[in-house]
Amino acid sequence: MLLEEDEERFWQLKTLEIKTDTQVTAFLNRDAVLQCNISQYSTLNIKKIAVIWYLETTTGGNDRRPVYSVIAGEHTSYRNGSQMDENNLKKGRAVLFLPQIQLNESGTYVCYVAVTPSKAEGTTILEVVGQPVIILSPEEVTVERDKEKTLSCIVNEFYPNLIVVQWEKNSKHSPDKSVPAEDICTGSSVENEDGTFNITSKLKLQPSLQDDGNVYSCIVKHKSFPMEPIFSVTLTVTEPKENVGWIPALLILIGLIFVIGFVVVYHRRFKKPLPLLDQIHCSADVPQPEELLTFTCRIHSYFPEALEIHWYKDDEPILEQFFVKYPTKGPDGLFSCISCIIYRLKAGDIAKRFFCKANLKGSQECKASAWEMKYRALPMMDEVQCSTDEPSFGTPLHIYCRIHSFFPPTIEVHWYKEGDPIPEKPFVSDPTKGHDGLFSCITSMVYLPKAGDVGKKFICKANLKGSQECEESVWEMKTLVFIPKVSPVECEPREPEFGKPITLFCVVRDFYPPECDICWKKGLKELTYATVKTGDPEQAPASNLYHRKSQVSFTPRPEDHAEDVVVEIKHCNRIIQNKYPLMLKGFPRVADIFIDPSNAEYGNTLSLTCEVMDFCPRGIRVQWLDGDNLIRNGVVTEEPVEDSNGSFKLSSRFQLVPTALDYDKTISFMVRHEKLTKPITKSVSLKLPAIPPDVSEIIQCQHGGITSLEISVSNFAPRDIRVVWYKGWKKISEDANPYICIAENKLCCFTSGICCLKETDIKKSFECTVFHPATKTIQEKSFVLKNGGHKNLHLLD
Repeated sequence: MLLEEDEERFWQLKTLEIKTDTQVTAFLNRDAVLQCNISQYSTLNIKKIAVIWYLETTTGGNDRRPVYSVIAGEHTSYRNGSQMDENNLKKGRAVLFLPQIQLNESGTYVCYVAVTPSKAEGTTILEVVGQPVIILSPEEVTVERDKEKTLSCIVNEFYPNLIVVQWEKNSKHSPDKSVPAEDICTGSSVENEDGTFNITSKLKLQPSLQDDGNVYSCIVKHKSFPMEPIFSVTLTVTEPKENVGWIPALLILIGLIFVIGFVVVYHRRFKKPLPLLDQIHCSADVPQPEELLTFTCRIHSYFPEALEIHWYKDDEPILEQFFVKYPTKGPDGLFSCISCIIYRLKAGDIAKRFFCKANLKGSQECKASAWEMKYRALPMMDEVQCSTDEPSFGTPLHIYCRIHSFFPPTIEVHWYKEGDPIPEKPFVSDPTKGHDGLFSCITSMVYLPKAGDVGKKFICKANLKGSQECEESVWEMKTLVFIPKVSPVECEPREPEFGKPITLFCVVRDFYPPECDICWKKGLKELTYATVKTGDPEQAPASNLYHRKSQVSFTPRPEDHAEDVVVEIKHCNRIIQNKYPLMLKGFPRVADIFIDPSNAEYGNTLSLTCEVMDFCPRGIRVQWLDGDNLIRNGVVTEEPVEDSNGSFKLSSRFQLVPTALDYDKTISFMVRHEKLTKPITKSVSLKLPAIPPDVSEIIQCQHGGITSLEISVSNFAPRDIRVVWYKGWKKISEDANPYICIAENKLCCFTSGICCLKETDIKKSFECTVFHPATKTIQEKSFVLKNGGHKNLHLLD
């Protein structure tokens, strides 16, 4: 007997439904949130469900890359930083959080939900856009009359590469905002390393005094902007300076001689040579974190002796004490020294640049030498994980591994089964930099298990590009589930009869592991009056797979006729069923109702035919029903005819011309016979098309001195429709069940209206909204009332 909690679960599984956003737009390097609502559930037991977010990496969904999964309560992130909140999941909201979204993560995301044995999925298209950074240069523009000046509008880091850059001029002398095209030069977009683009547009100015005070604007149109940003600059035009051209050539010559003499004396007596710095030397070629390093730098060719020296890590001063070897004076009178610093390397120093800067005391001019750390960290690997604890033969499984703590970010990944490379190309996520400066990534692959894979080891190997040193992680396929194959249920004897024992049997084969339960039922209930014999699992030497035979014996009762006897196999949390429709000899056998034509249309004749066979004795009663109502018209039933086996058969046909009132109507065929303890009923739904209504314009009518507004709604099916009238924003009438007529074309039609208004309503706007639920269409019509009456408002019949 079906338990109450099992019955509730059965109905819940039938209504499992996923609702996701059709499309989501996210900004580059910001967080993205994808919604996935599991409907018909108030609460969820996450120990009994599986939720997996995938990213489809090829058109059509041929390759799905896992992003995040929650399977039996266990959370697994395949994408660095991705999260799902468990409290939301318990409430039916499988929300995926993706921090710092990147361009290569655009695509179709699939939310897959499984509550055994039901499953459903929904898709969301994620579009990642890069919002441009815009610079208008220069910020202030002052130019002499008739001299040229160039404005630059620099647009950086935008995606996608669809952008419009425009220039406008606002002048107090003219309303025309256009800028001559020949003065504009816009270059081609240039792609950056991260996939974004840069573009520059330039505007040439050669103004007159009349242009003084003009405002020039750069306008950028891009899909990442809800409103177009405008960057403006005001032009200032000045008179040119007077050209002093009357200085005698002699004074020029004297000035030149004086300057040359001064330069010679300055270089000989007063010039202070700035220090020169050699390349910084490090005590280790490939330093490691926490290693104590010595940096040295030779500083030379400077004068005078007083010197200031500073050490930096990028732009950050190094606070450790450094030393300077006592300066020495060379034959040329210039000084040299060596500066050194002892520094313990930290994990966060990876890829940092170290600088030594030197300047003469009191001088602002300095020279620098730089050293960039050539650091290498071999990858470390977590254990290889599998998306399921019970891999199944013929079912793709996901194997994945996290690789971390490596530097530089160039990494090579290979997958092997035992010692053989796996031909399927693995997925490797883009390396993500951590707080310690080291990188991490996720690698995964989809593999189709084969019969001989039990006991095989799957190996993931990773190495820095160009390096022979590699790390590896291993996962062993300790078991492989082979889903049982169930033979058709057979009956002995082949024609079962009422009151005589029968045996039903089937063979369950090619399954592994051997644990397998077999149960026989009639419909949803166990056969309590039957004898069940099930053999032990036996192993086939050639394939190492198992098989077993099961049979059920019982004496059929009249109420067993036309019932399904079900064999149910439970294996590794899977349920497989085969059915045997028990048809007793001499009892009526009723075929399914046949509809001709299959694509029914309104107004065209439709035939429903049902055949009854193999009944004896001849007396029988058949009926066609519309719900609980007996159908009399259009029914033709043949007289029973004896067949070659001594049994009888007949055929009955019901013809109708469907109208819109027959939409989704259920028609039943009922058979009564003296051998039956209860009637046999076959049913079918008339799958007629839903057609949206045609809605006329609102017209103003006069009836007996009363002004009315009317609208015609026609040619729709089914009849369910809703009509709402508004005056301005106020609802004044609603009709959810109007009086419907069936037109000659067998579709619905009716007229809706409102009667006359007060004189104050003249020239007021009225609106009628027609909503048809079956086709999900909403149509609106509006009308301005003209002079035509002054009665009170009321609904037309």
